[in-house]
Amino acid sequence: MATPQEYWARSFPNTLMPDDICARLRPVPLGLLHMGSDGRDPRFIYTETLREYNDPKETTLFLEKKLKVGMRKLFHFPKSDFNNASPFLPREAADAIPFSSAEVPRILQIFSLPPASIEAKEVHRGLAWCESLAANEKCPTSLEAMIDYATSSESRARCYKAELCSVP
Repeated sequence: MATPQEYWARSFPNTLMPDDICARLRPVPLGLLHMGSDGRDPRFIYTETLREYNDPKETTLFLEKKLKVGMRKLFHFPKSDFNNASPFLPREAADAIPFSSAEVPRILQIFSLPPASIEAKEVHRGLAWCESLAANEKCPTSLEAMIDYATSSESRARCYKAELCSVP
């Protein structure tokens, strides 16, 4: 089985993997993940936090149907540090974790999340959102799954020109 780096190189032979994606392939060293000052796990994107960042030109999340010709978007990919990095799981590990709202109790058990916790509610919301998507929209669970979707015939039929630049 190929590593995510090898899979990227095979899928995009003339394209170096961006540093921010490389950073997400390294596991978080034990003992370096700390809860935020509000007692929340920094690896989760909390829905009420998203409301604070409502500028439609600046985002990390978007739906393809919202893209328009000539539109400019600033994608915010914060520099990863081990205190809040949420690494990609290898495909084998991601595929071993259930990804269905019917399996929430098992998911919570795998991640040792109390059923009444804020994180458990976010798991419910995230799965409900993914399950509500149209058949041609995906919630990839690994870097390899994201690459597969990006290079699939249904995705390649829609091509977008993007200018990538680094903002300090």
